[in-house]
Amino acid sequence: MFTIFVNATTHNLPPTFDPTRSLASFLRSDLGLTGTKIGCHEGGCGACTVLFTSPNDPKPVPINSCLKLLSSCNNCHILTTEGLGSTQTTLSDIQRAIADGNGSQCGFCTPGWVMACAGFLLSELPKTPANMEQFFDGNLCRCTGYRPIIQSFMKLLNGEKENCTGSCDTCTACDHNEGTHDCDAGGDAVFCQGGGESGGCCQDLEDLIVKKDTTKPSSLLRISDGLTEFFQPPDLTSALTLIGKYDKSDIGINAGHTGKGGVEKYYNETAPYYRGVDAKVIVDVGNITELQAVTSSNGVVTAGSGVTLAKLVKFFSSSDYAPFQAASRHLSVIANSQVRSAGTWAGNLSMAQKYPHFPSDIFLTLSALSATLTFATYDGQVVANVPVQTFCKDAFFKEHCALILSFSVEQKPGDGWVARRFKLTQRARNAHAHVSLFVVANVSSEGCIQDATVAVGGVTSAIEVCPKTSRAMLGAVATLDDNVIETFTQELESLGLNQEDDLTRKDYRLLAARNCLKKFYLYLNAKEGGDESLSRDVGGKGVQEYSISLDALPVTAPVPKIGARLQASGEAKYCHDNASTVDPRFSLHGAFVFSDEVGKRIEGISYKSAYPLGLVDYVDARDLKNGKRIVGDEVLFLSIGDIVPSVGYPVALVLFKKEEDANKVAAAVEITYSDVAETEVSHPVFSLADAIKYRRIFTPKDVNAKISKGDADSALAKAPMRLKGCTETGGQKHFYFETQSAVCKLGEGGEVEVRSSTQNVSGTQEIIGKLLGIGSSKVVVKQLRAGGGYGGKLTRSFQCSGAAALAAAKTGRTCAVVQDRGIDLQMIGGREPMIIEYDIGFDADGKILAVKFLIHAESGVTIDGSAGSLGMATLWMDHVYNVDNFSCEGILYKTNVSTNTSCRSPGNMQSNFVYEDLIYRIANRVGKRVKDVQELNFYRTGDVLPCERDGTSLGDLKQVNLQRCWRELHEKAKIEEKQKDIEAFNRTHDTKKRGLSCAPVKYGISGAGYKQQVRVCIYADSTVRVGTSGAEIGQGLATKVVQCVALRLGVDMEKIDVHESDTSNNTVNNGATGGSATSEVCCQAALNACDTLLARLKEHGDYEVGGDVSFADAVAATDGAGVSLSADGWNNPTSSSEFQYFVWVATAAVVELDVLTGEASVISADIQYDCGEQLNAYIDVGQIEGGFIMGLGYFLTEKVVFDHTGALKSVGTWEYKPPGMLDIPREFNVRLLSNVGNNAEGNVLRSKAVGEPPMVSSMSVWFAVREAVLAAGGSMDLMCPATIDERLLAINKANMNL
Repeated sequence: MFTIFVNATTHNLPPTFDPTRSLASFLRSDLGLTGTKIGCHEGGCGACTVLFTSPNDPKPVPINSCLKLLSSCNNCHILTTEGLGSTQTTLSDIQRAIADGNGSQCGFCTPGWVMACAGFLLSELPKTPANMEQFFDGNLCRCTGYRPIIQSFMKLLNGEKENCTGSCDTCTACDHNEGTHDCDAGGDAVFCQGGGESGGCCQDLEDLIVKKDTTKPSSLLRISDGLTEFFQPPDLTSALTLIGKYDKSDIGINAGHTGKGGVEKYYNETAPYYRGVDAKVIVDVGNITELQAVTSSNGVVTAGSGVTLAKLVKFFSSSDYAPFQAASRHLSVIANSQVRSAGTWAGNLSMAQKYPHFPSDIFLTLSALSATLTFATYDGQVVANVPVQTFCKDAFFKEHCALILSFSVEQKPGDGWVARRFKLTQRARNAHAHVSLFVVANVSSEGCIQDATVAVGGVTSAIEVCPKTSRAMLGAVATLDDNVIETFTQELESLGLNQEDDLTRKDYRLLAARNCLKKFYLYLNAKEGGDESLSRDVGGKGVQEYSISLDALPVTAPVPKIGARLQASGEAKYCHDNASTVDPRFSLHGAFVFSDEVGKRIEGISYKSAYPLGLVDYVDARDLKNGKRIVGDEVLFLSIGDIVPSVGYPVALVLFKKEEDANKVAAAVEITYSDVAETEVSHPVFSLADAIKYRRIFTPKDVNAKISKGDADSALAKAPMRLKGCTETGGQKHFYFETQSAVCKLGEGGEVEVRSSTQNVSGTQEIIGKLLGIGSSKVVVKQLRAGGGYGGKLTRSFQCSGAAALAAAKTGRTCAVVQDRGIDLQMIGGREPMIIEYDIGFDADGKILAVKFLIHAESGVTIDGSAGSLGMATLWMDHVYNVDNFSCEGILYKTNVSTNTSCRSPGNMQSNFVYEDLIYRIANRVGKRVKDVQELNFYRTGDVLPCERDGTSLGDLKQVNLQRCWRELHEKAKIEEKQKDIEAFNRTHDTKKRGLSCAPVKYGISGAGYKQQVRVCIYADSTVRVGTSGAEIGQGLATKVVQCVALRLGVDMEKIDVHESDTSNNTVNNGATGGSATSEVCCQAALNACDTLLARLKEHGDYEVGGDVSFADAVAATDGAGVSLSADGWNNPTSSSEFQYFVWVATAAVVELDVLTGEASVISADIQYDCGEQLNAYIDVGQIEGGFIMGLGYFLTEKVVFDHTGALKSVGTWEYKPPGMLDIPREFNVRLLSNVGNNAEGNVLRSKAVGEPPMVSSMSVWFAVREAVLAAGGSMDLMCPATIDERLLAINKANMNL
């Protein structure tokens, strides 16, 4: 019998379940504990974090439950967020802290953060802010910008226990009863069941891990589902005996399952599909005592292969031997806390042996330490003292190693040992190395190097030790010698420079490795630049400044987001949760099969190989009886005979019973292709540059993108100075945390009900009706919340919901479709790459006289939202600068990659950035300060905007608050003082440079087209229910609507509940949710509904807000008169011009740059934001912070790359890197302008939008980076995004043949 303890409950399972099933799948589908989310299935996002206690170690640790095999959890204890507390009982302080501290927006990642925090509080680490921040390296968040999360949790370090303030001297239920004290005694208290009063129960986190039978099983555990056998032997002898019984090709060794479960697919050519464990026999060695120890004897350290990375880090850190300390530092940045807690060093090394290109930090470290390995062969022989480099590269050892047993490293005698290690990555943490270097040396008292070992990764095809370089370092005084660097370069070139990395260039990798070796010498000589990585102060600092209108409460107040506590406790349900908990007896799960070729004809689709793996049925183009299209010319599925337009285009949806079978079933479907004659199809193009070259232009009727003012051509001809050129901007993925998801079930009379993670409820209804050939009245679409959207679920969600509905209609069963993260990234496009040509004329003062722009935008295979993105890029191209002679036109191009679509601040993100770049170039040309050129050209109240193609004016500017934002930014952020400090810093530092940039933003907002409906129902007991057509995607729409209803009706928010968006109730023919305006449009619709109800309450109950008659009495009287207390509010805003009003923003960023490595750290960011009178201070500040950090990712860490076949290379969390907690500004200040209500016609309670404008303001970070690059003598031609490799190449461009 298999036993697992979850949240103190014992679960006994017969040993016949699928041994390859993940712990997360069991928790979610079998136990209904959907607080444990699955965001990536790679261990890269932290959404699935749980606390894990094994028989080997009584201390709970955080792990990724999406990677952990359920079969390896026998006799283990699991704690999920549901086990910490709930809103129905008592929340833990951790859950309450993140919810009430505004640390949850879409909320999909929130339970993972809760459990990571619990893991930290239970860890042996000193409870300091720095340690806490470092511990959270495995959790991502796309919404909040991290600042409120870390600030909320840091309060727990100070003993701020909101629920327990009394004494517990009479408590008998815990160990906190030794006198009078609060629940923080002992350091780990998380809640007090007695409400903080004497006699209450102070419960520790450790109390929640109920210790039942924690003894290690003494007998062999066998689990088999008939396809795969799993064994967990109790000792080493049993393990070796088992291994010898089976053919070695059938055996897979398991311990932590962090490599095979997470990233192996990127090296075995199956990505983005994760095909599961391919071994027929799994031998789990995670519980073998002989493999768990780390010992030191006679100067030799030996670590068993079952030792986790975290335990190895701890052991090495306790040594005073410099190479071991360096090893601890290097291993502490492998992956993340969750992976290090579960993964073993041997598993990491095995990946390096199997896949030479795998950037193994263990292989690098053990190579530098001259480690030797001991392993067992398949026939039970033990082989010892094998050098690690030999073990990983020699075919003999690859062939004969059955099980790694241990490594040994010598603590070499002498006092002169030094070691430095370097790891250069796409973001600060939770990223694999682009380049790594580990140097160990012995330096004599005279300063001569007597012994040296140099190990390097990322530059050659595998991790290498460089003996020639090591010899060149010997005997000389420890000062940098050009001969050493040259020898190092030649040795690397002789080993063969790595050509495999599509994300960085080989010239960067060689340069970075050389510079890391230079940094080692700088360290030896105690000179600047010898640090291993760019130092970062603890983040989470900053101010959030806003004013509150007492007359408008609860509007304007910092009200916590409705549902935040449900999100923190795991009680909040998402579409993905509905999919995981469908009844398996009456339902099916679906997964897309997509094209993996482009430019070829589909000859056939074979499902034969998928049936043995669980395939039940499928839908493809042959099932589309009522039309194939979903958006424009885009079809739901390609048909046999179609020419494939892109990799990642849906071909079919396979259906199966178990959600965890998704990828292996889909991967088993075989698509056959045939070549196509050149006369039938154009040569595929995968980049915008090639699309421009081959003129792959969508017809002009598809796009209307042109604005103008004055006569740009004539003015340019007369301009005394002129700049011409072009700037290229990259793409960006939405990376919403809840991937595309939908669940469809059939109702009576042919009705279908769909739950979809969408931003477009009515659009989903319309598409499904067309696909099924039924009226919209028979399609009910519901959406309570979505785990993020950012524009990616405006139309891209139609694929999932349409396919799920088609499958349900065909099979007569409920069908659930949830995209895998890697497949989601491959199938769904993102922000459009653009190339923007410019011709700008100006005078000697920097005054712009004329400018022409031509925008080239990449749409992908179909148009979808890209026409709108290009239109926005054009309409917003004038930025914040008033130019009398202005022209801008846009052209949209087709490429053979997945369709791009709207992405937060679509189009204007790119166009405003390009224009701002020209301001810097003008300032450089005329020798003026950038600030002076900016201010000289700023728009002012009364200035006239350009006209559209048809001659319609965009209007004139009213209530321009730019100058005030700009002035207050400079005053409150002390810009002049910071600039002087930076100049002083740069004068005294050679290897570090800093830059500062201030960026202005003008963002036009219009609610036109965002028609929305809100239904307000008042019940006889005077409680209220509100239903809105707007989609809650984390932006706080529902909370703002409730605040407005509470204000207008004069009731407490606690009396108001929220109903989901529902096409059978409150969502009829509505617009999509996007453009930053939907919250305001819905709020006005709610106010309209309230006004209708107030009129009835006045007439029949004599009710006025603030009057003598209570709301309850008025409700009773009105209901008693038989009058309806339900009303619909409708809002279909119109505007006489393109924009209803403008949001004004001024932002400053300070960045520090390592000149030798390209690493960058954002020291501070200050945002001065014109929000009018904000609707909700918490939510609006949170949206500003989150948008800024998402923009930071666009400009610094998120690189979208396709290979030569059109396949996405930056796929999954392994290669695509949104910012993490350690990438945010160390000091992050957001200030809302005070006393500047929105006076525009149609304003909603004088508020302004916040969703997208702050995204654009993040360009200040990019310009600050470039200022630092220029301070280092680098090039002005920095790429966007300015990733670590591009930064280093820009610094050295003048010295390299690029």
